[in-house]
Amino acid sequence: LPRMNARPEFDLAVVGSGSAGLAAALGAAQQGLRVALIGPRPTLRPATEGFDLRIYAVSPGSVALLDRLGVWKRVPPERVQAVSRMRVFSDTGAELDFEAYGAQVERLATIAEENELVRVLDAACDFQPAIRRFESHFDALAIQPHAAVLTLADGTQVTAALAVGADGANSSLRAAAGIASELRPYGQSGVVANFACERPHLGVAWQWFTHEGIVALLPLPGERVSLVWSAPQALAEQLLALSPAELETIVKWVDAGA
Repeated sequence: LPRMNARPEFDLAVVGSGSAGLAAALGAAQQGLRVALIGPRPTLRPATEGFDLRIYAVSPGSVALLDRLGVWKRVPPERVQAVSRMRVFSDTGAELDFEAYGAQVERLATIAEENELVRVLDAACDFQPAIRRFESHFDALAIQPHAAVLTLADGTQVTAALAVGADGANSSLRAAAGIASELRPYGQSGVVANFACERPHLGVAWQWFTHEGIVALLPLPGERVSLVWSAPQALAEQLLALSPAELETIVKWVDAGA
């Protein structure tokens, strides 16, 4: 281990190579910090496989951040979709309606695929000389007065003035640092699927609060939508067992309820 008064090799060590970890590493490096980016490279899907099942409704503030990092414009415009309106319904008959025009903003959010965000962030990190990548998994942490010492699965040790855990809900770095977390299951699972539309979606996002969970239809580029159904566990298992045609029938029934 390094001497207590030795300067750490890195100013920042980021554990995790998903969108959050890549953005943190890139932003810190652009501010002149020496960054260690720890974790296997992300597995990216070819664009020819269609739209990613995992998508984000990216807020204008997050778009501005990605733009400052120099990556937002590298996401192909045909892979993102502006949300111009959002309609929300409940079983009680209540309804909320938000429009970008009425709010005097360009868009309420932008739908983007995780795969595309990770792709452009990963490439930008490769071209950032202040970032050094370690593709082994994080294994152990020792905290010294002036440094965090991270040991990787291949035996490599990385010293940094600050360590950032961006390795998911079950963060191994968080656990190694002794930071407690409590899991509180709420008995639901997310069911996601992409569909082609029979009619133009016009950039409208739909959401229904029902006794069967929360159902959202989010607009994708072209005439496509993404289904995100936060369903009670038993129902989620039934939905996952359905064929695409059977799931389509149920989604049409929910849509008709609006």
